[in-house]
Amino acid sequence: MKQLNYKLVLFCAFILTINYAYSFNRSVTILVKGKVVDEFTGQPVETTVEFKTSKGKKFRIKTNSLDGTFEQVFSAGDNVEMKLYHWNVARKYYHLNIKDTIAYTEQYEKFTVKKLAVGNTLFRFNIFKSGSSEFVYGCKQMLDSIEHLLRFARNIKVVFNINIRDSYARIKKVVQPEPVKKKKRKRRKKKKPVKPQPQIVIEEPDTQVVATLADSRMGKLNSIIQTWKRFRKKISIKTDTGLLFVNEGNPLDTGYDMEVIVTEVKSTMR
Repeated sequence: MKQLNYKLVLFCAFILTINYAYSFNRSVTILVKGKVVDEFTGQPVETTVEFKTSKGKKFRIKTNSLDGTFEQVFSAGDNVEMKLYHWNVARKYYHLNIKDTIAYTEQYEKFTVKKLAVGNTLFRFNIFKSGSSEFVYGCKQMLDSIEHLLRFARNIKVVFNINIRDSYARIKKVVQPEPVKKKKRKRRKKKKPVKPQPQIVIEEPDTQVVATLADSRMGKLNSIIQTWKRFRKKISIKTDTGLLFVNEGNPLDTGYDMEVIVTEVKSTMR
């Protein structure tokens, strides 16, 4: 009986120790030092950050307008839901796990958002099969992400730029001249022979074929956008039939057949 009581006491002491350690750990604070930058440019962004802790507590702060940084204290081991937004920033959500430690520490985090500024690229996708106007597998998820952004960013207009550079390109070839046959001539003063120079020949696909594919892709994408009744008036579609040289490394060649670019932003600040 005494042995049973002894084991029971040990068990209770163990439970109390765990509870004490857990309660102590909950009182430890972690300082989160965050920075918000633009997804494509890497430049700091001023934005509103809304937090929701695991206990349901909600509050919001603003990042520094110059360097995009913020600091906020949380309990160790907490799980925090974050929402980042501003009148010129596309809404974005994050789940933040706070470090679970027994002593104060600092936690550094970096967050990316899409800044809504004229000329900024919001999305770059490959939505078409090469040489075709058929959508690739997973295209619906890509287009859904665009629709979701536009649902909340009601103060912008965008253009969908479609190109066909995934299917056609210009080819530059160097053609070597045919060797000149030597002819017997009377002896004269020797002159340096003029060496034939190689010629550069540029091959391009048929312009009608290129235009047909571009128009077909535009029509296919437009049939989807027309179903977005709430904000289809904010969208325009353009085709780019310009071609690049193969392996030219032109910076305009993004490697994607569609880009979504901001064309207008209306300030909602009062």
